[in-house]
Amino acid sequence: MFSHCPLLPRAIVAANGFDVFSHAVESLTARPFSHRPAPEDPAKRPLGQGANPYSDIACLEAIKLIGANLVEAVNDAGGTDLADAGDLLAGRVIEMMRRTGIPNGLGGVGYSEDDLEALTDRAFPQKRLLVNAPLEPDRDQLKDLFRDTLGYW
Repeated sequence: MFSHCPLLPRAIVAANGFDVFSHAVESLTARPFSHRPAPEDPAKRPLGQGANPYSDIACLEAIKLIGANLVEAVNDAGGTDLADAGDLLAGRVIEMMRRTGIPNGLGGVGYSEDDLEALTDRAFPQKRLLVNAPLEPDRDQLKDLFRDTLGYW
């Protein structure tokens, strides 16, 4: 889970890992939501509801992942330039795609340069997705995005 965290100093990786661990333990050991009085008005319900079956699953998984990976993550962390973050992330995603046999981008599932206009025309009206992007793309940028995703390796 945490391996390949070379972008952050060791102390930051350790502090964040233990922060997640402590919150998971705190939530897992909290009084169950069913042992708290329910407010008459649901709008007055506090954000923290106590332990519940859904959060228990997430907390147990977080504890398991942190226990299995934190030491390695801390020991692998530090020295890499933050400017390389995008390339490191992309490389890791491509490595996982190759190792799992996922198709190589849109080209791997049958699309080609000839399909770029149709893909762009159908995707551009989907504003719900585009306006939530960190930088909302214009039509030409969206077409370039599709072109770039025809193949990753």
